[in-house]
Amino acid sequence: DIAEVVLIAMIGESLEAITFARTHRELERFLELRPRRVRVRRGDEQVELPVESLAIGDIVVVRPGERIAVDGAVLAGRSAVDESTLTGESMPADKAEGDAVYAGTLNQFGALEIRTDAVGDATTLGQVIRIVATAQRDKARVERIADRLARWFLPFVLVCAAGTFAATNRLALSQAIWPALDRWNWMPTLAVLVVACPCALVLATPAAMMAAVAWLARRGVLIKGGAAVERLATVRRIAFDKTGTLTTGKLVLGECLPLGDRTPDEILRAAAAAEQTSEHLIARVLVAAAKERGAKLPAVGEFEALPGAGVAVRLLDGPAANVVVGNRRLMCDREIELPDEVEELVARLEAAGQTPLLVAIDGKLAGAIGVRDAVRPEAASVLAELRAMGIDEIVLLTGDRPRTTAEIARQLGIERWQAELRPDEKAQWLAGWRAERGAGRPSDEAAVAMVGDGVNDAPALARADVGLAIAGAGSDLAAEAGDLVLMGDPLASLPATLRLARETVRVIRQNIVLFAFFVNLLGIALTAWIMPTWSQAWLRRAPVAAAIFHQCGSLLVLVNSMRLVWFDRWQASWFGRIESLLARGCARFGRQFEPLVRAGEALWWWRWLLLRAAVLLAVVAYLAQIVVFVGPDEVAVVRRFGRFRAALGPGPHLRLPPPWDTIVKERPARVRTIEVGLQSTRSAEAGAKQAIEWNTPHGARRSDDEAIALTGDQSLVEVGAAVQYRIDDVRAWHFAARDPQNLLQVAAQSVVREVLAERPLLNSGAKGSREPAEILTTGRAELEHEIGRRLQAELDRLGCGVRLLDDGVCLVDVHPPLAVVDAFRDVSRAFKERERRKNEADAFLRDRVIKAGGLAAWRELVRDEGELTDERWARLQADLAGEAAGELAAAQAAAHEQQELAAGDAASFLEVQASHAANPQLTEWRMLYETLSAALAGKRKMIFDARTGRRRHLFLGSQPAPPSPAIPIIASPAAEEED
Repeated sequence: DIAEVVLIAMIGESLEAITFARTHRELERFLELRPRRVRVRRGDEQVELPVESLAIGDIVVVRPGERIAVDGAVLAGRSAVDESTLTGESMPADKAEGDAVYAGTLNQFGALEIRTDAVGDATTLGQVIRIVATAQRDKARVERIADRLARWFLPFVLVCAAGTFAATNRLALSQAIWPALDRWNWMPTLAVLVVACPCALVLATPAAMMAAVAWLARRGVLIKGGAAVERLATVRRIAFDKTGTLTTGKLVLGECLPLGDRTPDEILRAAAAAEQTSEHLIARVLVAAAKERGAKLPAVGEFEALPGAGVAVRLLDGPAANVVVGNRRLMCDREIELPDEVEELVARLEAAGQTPLLVAIDGKLAGAIGVRDAVRPEAASVLAELRAMGIDEIVLLTGDRPRTTAEIARQLGIERWQAELRPDEKAQWLAGWRAERGAGRPSDEAAVAMVGDGVNDAPALARADVGLAIAGAGSDLAAEAGDLVLMGDPLASLPATLRLARETVRVIRQNIVLFAFFVNLLGIALTAWIMPTWSQAWLRRAPVAAAIFHQCGSLLVLVNSMRLVWFDRWQASWFGRIESLLARGCARFGRQFEPLVRAGEALWWWRWLLLRAAVLLAVVAYLAQIVVFVGPDEVAVVRRFGRFRAALGPGPHLRLPPPWDTIVKERPARVRTIEVGLQSTRSAEAGAKQAIEWNTPHGARRSDDEAIALTGDQSLVEVGAAVQYRIDDVRAWHFAARDPQNLLQVAAQSVVREVLAERPLLNSGAKGSREPAEILTTGRAELEHEIGRRLQAELDRLGCGVRLLDDGVCLVDVHPPLAVVDAFRDVSRAFKERERRKNEADAFLRDRVIKAGGLAAWRELVRDEGELTDERWARLQADLAGEAAGELAAAQAAAHEQQELAAGDAASFLEVQASHAANPQLTEWRMLYETLSAALAGKRKMIFDARTGRRRHLFLGSQPAPPSPAIPIIASPAAEEED
């Protein structure tokens, strides 16, 4: 990830540097350097020398169309010199002997011989370049948005990583000896570092800036650095140059004001005819205007060009013979009378921002013609659009005449303007304007921009927060001084450039806040804090999930930045409209809190005083910790670098402030409570139903891990106990264990389980056993006492400095686990049924023994609580009386009868056996008939006669059974027939 961040940063900076290098190469196409070699007069010859070899006093010869390389005075020659690059004056300046000329200006027509007064950096142009360099050096470096926010990013990430490491390894950190490195839980911390890797932050600015540069380049706007775009987004005031910026820099015909009975077309035709062979700029304007009006220009006979003054010609055709066109000085030189109306005409033209030209025909003044600089057609609409975009103030700065400047300002609706400003004065005025508007305001609101095109604008362009140079011939220094260069149709692209700059900054902030910060923070929360809690598998995958989340953030930065490529089309799309609606809604919502924002701004400007006050209060609060007040029921433990120093009683004390001394106050007399098997020992809310059965709601909530215990009879029981105690020794309480509260909790839980394990929940009924539900009912008080005794002994052994209250152990809730309550009830009912039946059997036994054996038998039976054995029964027979004696005699008679019957049966069997031996057939026949008699006695009988051919039946009714067996009577066939 570190290598990835470095690679992305290098790529972003390289792309930005390549783009800006291309910008500078594009600017070189517009650079027109000062002449490197000049012609110097040496006697009667002209020698071409390097500019660096010139000396003060050398005579330099400048031909028409060449730039002047030195500052000096004209010694010979007359010409018109274009000084717009220095002064902003749209009209060429007429130069004659004795007039001053300046390096960097353009000689238009006549040849000039100039005495050198200043060379190189000493010239006016050199001073302007020096002013530009000083302004650029003194311009405060604007901190990039990403750099400003990155100061907080790294500390935040490190804090999150450290906090995550401490939270996930708190148990290991609490140990006296830290485990090996491979035993630490590194995965959540690694996830924090992976997801917070600042790739999105590194990409936020270059990605948006590259998209903005691509959009600007397609529209002819070149930028020198990304910081210029960020500064441009904060601009709320703009200063404009006039010539070449708000105007085209090209002369056009103004008004034609005739005198006498002359007409405007006649005046224009005469002037154009006089100027048609001249190369002067004004001459070209006059000729082009006359031809547009369809005027036919007569031929010129004699032509005399007077550089710096005008022309005088003699026409061959037409009514006019001699025509003079020029300034007032030329008219005076030609001795042409100037009537009083001339002053009114000249004042009228100058008031309209036009340069007046006097026209004389045949020695008499015929009228005046005005020439002016044309305002750019789009200038008014551009300024109106800028005002609609929130530009608070627009000013006009120029070196032109006040009347011309005022007229241009009136046409464009500019209320504030300054005229006749030299280059250095423009820069000074702009600096004063910034200071005037910047006092008491945030730097963003004080940001100003300068728009200019000439050398005279270069210092102001360098002094402004953002300089916007208009590209063109002679604008080389201005282009170098500016931060942005507007080419093509410069003013038309200015509002779109400003909108793009604001949108670029907004996208950069979205990239940083939403994707670099918010998405990374969300990724930290998900991958490092939430996902590892799901399972061990997710814990191991945390860095992988963090890497995926991190790449998603970087991808979102690139996608969001690509919106700037189709910036002008984005607003027309559905997404752009939704975004605009949301932006307007947020702006409307933000205006509701504008008073709070203004109050915050006021506090911001008092921030240093407030900061000093806060620091002072912090120091006072820190030193105030020297005095420690201990309450009447408190004891303060003093730790010095973690080691016990003293125990302070009630009252004020002087101690060292943190981190030297740490004061911990305790109230030893306060009764404290720990809970075993409960989350809270507080009763249910007032009026709530308390526990009356095992399965009803309880006032205290159980903690299942602690509540379940095993009794002596291997039964499970849920127990909830509360232990009340006081701190007996404050020093032992704080220094015997790292966490005395937890130690006391564990000790109480251990003792409760130990005591419960020694006692059965239910008794099996064996001899010497306890009551069946001793733990649940009758044995609870004894159980609480035993737990308290053992727990106090254990705490004394551990040296915790704790003293339990008398009867401080309370079994709040003891019952079988709710899951087995039904089964436990069945067992309980079985025990009860067993006891009931046992009691009933015992009572029946005692009753029968008393009835059967009498008092003596009862006494023998209850003696030694023995049972009625055969041996005891033999001893009791002699003493039996009553019902027992009668039953005994009846039993003896029955026994004698049975014995006699058995003896008779045995003798009868022997007789039958003997008879059978003597006469078997007869014996068997007799036995058969006896058996049949016994079997058929009392039964219905049917007799068949086998000797007859037909079937006849004889039904005999049943007869009462005789007292002794008898042989039945069988009828003969003869008797049957008789019947």
